[in-house]
Amino acid sequence: MKENTKKTAQEKAAEEGYPVPLNLDGVYCRVERNGRWFDRCFSDLTEEEQEKFLDRLDTAAQRRLCRLLAACLRTCSEEKEKGDTGDVSAV
Repeated sequence: MKENTKKTAQEKAAEEGYPVPLNLDGVYCRVERNGRWFDRCFSDLTEEEQEKFLDRLDTAAQRRLCRLLAACLRTCSEEKEKGDTGDVSAV
């Protein structure tokens, strides 16, 4: 009998050394990884990918991104405080 060997996106990302995609912040960008293109949230990028993304932004855009990420952190924390399941990927 053949086992189900299909891997999830999380398993594939972990195997390839990339952050597990959680889709927390909603700031999506296109990144090329191992010859394939993906849409990933800023918080799901590697540090190198984040640096490349930030280099393309002017100071005002960087400040907006910081405020948005701060709001995401607050939302995640508030959801956790409410006693939700703790699955921050649903936020």
